Amino acid sequence: MPTLVNLRNKRITTNVRCPRCGSGEEDSFHVFQQCPTSIEVWQNISMGWVTTFSDQNTRTWLTWVFAKGTKEQSLVFCCALWVIWNSRNQMVHERKKISGRNLTQKIESYIAELEGVGKERHTLRIDRLQKHSEEEPEDTILFDAAFEANRSRSASGVIVRNRRGEMRVLKTALHSNVSSPFLAEAFACLQAVKLGISLGLRSATIRRYSKTVIKKCQSAERDKPIIGAVINDIKSHSLLFHEISFQFIQKLENYQAHKIAKETLANEDERYLVRDESIYNEGATEEEWSRNLD
Repeated sequence: MPTLVNLRNKRITTNVRCPRCGSGEEDSFHVFQQCPTSIEVWQNISMGWVTTFSDQNTRTWLTWVFAKGTKEQSLVFCCALWVIWNSRNQMVHERKKISGRNLTQKIESYIAELEGVGKERHTLRIDRLQKHSEEEPEDTILFDAAFEANRSRSASGVIVRNRRGEMRVLKTALHSNVSSPFLAEAFACLQAVKLGISLGLRSATIRRYSKTVIKKCQSAERDKPIIGAVINDIKSHSLLFHEISFQFIQKLENYQAHKIAKETLANEDERYLVRDESIYNEGATEEEWSRNLD
C-alpha cells in the first residue's frame, strides 16, 4: 500500500506526516485506525470497536475484524476501508479534504445501493423520446457533464423533476482522472442512475441530448476497459429499477443540468439540494433553492 511511510522506505519521499491530520507518520495503521477522521467515521457507523485492536500489523488487524464481526459488519467494514483510502488519495493528489461526516454519508449511500442487489430483476427499457407512451413516469432525471481536458477532470450535473415538471433534487459531483468527454458523460449518467436509486425511485426516465452514452448502453460489444467498466456499472445499477427509460432530448431542454455541471467544475464545489424535505432535509430554504437554480 503506497502510504507515505512505505514511499519513504522506497526513497520516493521524505515527508511522512499524515496529510489529513498532520499529527503522525502515515502508515496503514495510522490511515485506518489512528487518524481522527477515520476514528470519527468508525464511530459514526457504529464500528468504533475496530480501533481497539492493539497490534499494528494491518493484516493481523483485518483478520481479527473479519473473525469478530458479523457478515453485515464485514460488508460495512470493507466499504469503509475503500472510502477512507479513496478520501486519503483525494487529499494527497487533489488537496481535497472530506469530513468524517461526509465520508459516513458516502458509506451509508453505497451500502443502501448494495442492499438493493438480489431483489427481483427489473425491466431495462431504452427508447426514443418521440416514441414514449403518453403516460409519463413519476420522475424524470436529467444529466449533463462538463469536461476539462488539461486537468483531466469533469463534473456531473443531475436534476430530478416530478411529473409536474417541478425540481425535486439537484446534485453535482466532481470526478478526477477523466480521460475524455465521453468518459465524463458516462460518469454523469452513472450519477443520474445512482441518484434515482438513493431516492428510492421505482421507475424513472433519464434524459440527455447526447446519444453517445445511450448507444453504448444498448450495445453488447466490449469497449475500452475504463469506459466499459462505467457502462457496465450503469447497466447493473439500472436493474435496481422496476422500469427505467433512457431518452434523447433537445439540448435546450438540458440547459440547467449543463449549467450546474459547468459551475461545479469552475468553482470546485459539489452541491446537493433537495426540495422535498420528506426525502432528505438539507436545510435549504426556498430562497436558497431559487438562488441556486435560477
